[in-house]
Amino acid sequence: MTRIARLALLFALSSLAACGGDGRATVRVDARTDYVPGVEFSQVTVAVVGSSDTISYPVSFGEDFVRGIRVANLDDLATGQVVLRGRLIAPDGSLLAEREMDLVLEAGVNPIQPFVFSRLCRNVSCEAGDTCYEGECVNQDCADDPESCGLGCQSAADCTAPTATCAQPLCDEGACFIGSEAGACAAEEFCHPDRGCTPEPDGSDMGTPEDMGIPDPGDLGPEDLGPPDMGLDPSCGQPCDFGGACELGVFDCAEGSPVCVSAGPAPVDTSCRAAAGECDLPEFCTGSSTECPTDEFAATGTTCAAGFCDGLGSCGSCEPGAACSTGNPCEIGSTVCVGGEPTCERSADVAAGVTCAADDIGSWGSCGGFGSTCDTTGTRSRSVTSHTCNGSGTCAPSTTSETGACSRSTNGNSCGDGVVPGPWGSCGYTTQCDESASRSRTVTTYTCSAGDCTSTSMNESESCNRDTDGQECAPDDPGAWGTCLQNRSLEDCSDEGTQTRTATVYDCVAGTCTPSSEDQSRSCTFDATGRTCSGPAWAFPCSKYRCAGTSCNNIGDTCLSDEMCCESGCQSSGGGMSLCFE
Repeated sequence: MTRIARLALLFALSSLAACGGDGRATVRVDARTDYVPGVEFSQVTVAVVGSSDTISYPVSFGEDFVRGIRVANLDDLATGQVVLRGRLIAPDGSLLAEREMDLVLEAGVNPIQPFVFSRLCRNVSCEAGDTCYEGECVNQDCADDPESCGLGCQSAADCTAPTATCAQPLCDEGACFIGSEAGACAAEEFCHPDRGCTPEPDGSDMGTPEDMGIPDPGDLGPEDLGPPDMGLDPSCGQPCDFGGACELGVFDCAEGSPVCVSAGPAPVDTSCRAAAGECDLPEFCTGSSTECPTDEFAATGTTCAAGFCDGLGSCGSCEPGAACSTGNPCEIGSTVCVGGEPTCERSADVAAGVTCAADDIGSWGSCGGFGSTCDTTGTRSRSVTSHTCNGSGTCAPSTTSETGACSRSTNGNSCGDGVVPGPWGSCGYTTQCDESASRSRTVTTYTCSAGDCTSTSMNESESCNRDTDGQECAPDDPGAWGTCLQNRSLEDCSDEGTQTRTATVYDCVAGTCTPSSEDQSRSCTFDATGRTCSGPAWAFPCSKYRCAGTSCNNIGDTCLSDEMCCESGCQSSGGGMSLCFE
């Protein structure tokens, strides 16, 4: 099975307790480091914290981990928060370096997650909650997003210079690495960042790794043969010729396309001018200046094939009065022959203003002077010390400041008003009694893009609540009054009665419009005509205070059982049947 096939195996994480939804996600993991692969570490492991599964990537000497190598594809991850742990394992099995990274995964979003292992973090121990970033302990969030905390580099000049002369600092995507200078070491040697040029490990031919190894960064994405996934031009961060023998160059990709920019002075003792002859001397970089030192020659009188060096680079016999060098670039020398051997004596001073030594050029300062928060082009300055003769035989220094253009990447930085939330809209209650709903507003976020402050808008919503219990939600229904019914407690022929009705009111209860009913009553008067009077069968109803037939023709009294109703009123019957003849 090839290495690529092994990395494409399903990463089983279904048992991982991560909060998430129904979707799944894939994380592509890259490793970047300036530790030497195959020498200082032999494998890279990647795991999800809380899972028992670990992916191990065996490394080969010569793989370009400074640019980045795809070491794992974590497939079928549950969405939500997840913590990844990356480790570099030394050849003896010990732990060389470790990093953890917090991620929030979204369904359908497959991020590329780089683990950066800096050799500057060797032997650095940080407190809980902090981690090492380029040799310093910082908050974990800053290590995950250095730019947001003002960390990281803008050019190689911001990075720590390596110990080895064959190595050089590199700045790529805001991170410092130690790379090697092309051609600095002999064949079958490599540049070790600490030890310098070192024999390659046994069995290494720097050729193609087994099974074709890992393709260049970006080619390990999904098996769709699509474009590279790393997003970097292959030359980004690599050395380039900036034009001077004592000035390093590196391809900077802050603006997208690689641009060769200064990476500071070349290491001390870097050859910058070879000897042109036996009376010429080679020059070497000072390590502090980007200029090659002034051309120097063998001292006057130095033996050469044709006689003696004149101190000006020429070889010949001793000629009295010939021009020569006294060793002071601000003096004019004249040859004096004594015993056939030349000596150079001062005959005059060099005119004022003539350059007498190479310029000492300092390192560039930080990039500044930006026109706005999102501006990507600024300026930086450095000191330049020039040396000119003063007309009295002295080489005098004069220091000025030199300004140059520089650039930075601001994409994604907050700008303008930052995050501006708009006013909340009204709560969308659907009925008069609704107690819960939602409302929304537009939030505008201003970020830098391609040097300009641009805005993006998104909708934000939240829930809202209210208490509607007891509020009237529909018109009351009083109901219709019923028939007037006699009050039975009164006399049979009374006209006093009672009417009833059912009234309904509508109020909100627990978010719902709920009806409630109430029985109501009132007094009323009715016509009792025709109502049968009570009493014995022989008693007659009264009519105008007398009994007249068998029904009440009008309101009156009912005679008692021992009375009779006559025109003048109820008369005692005397216990017998007495009639009124009126």
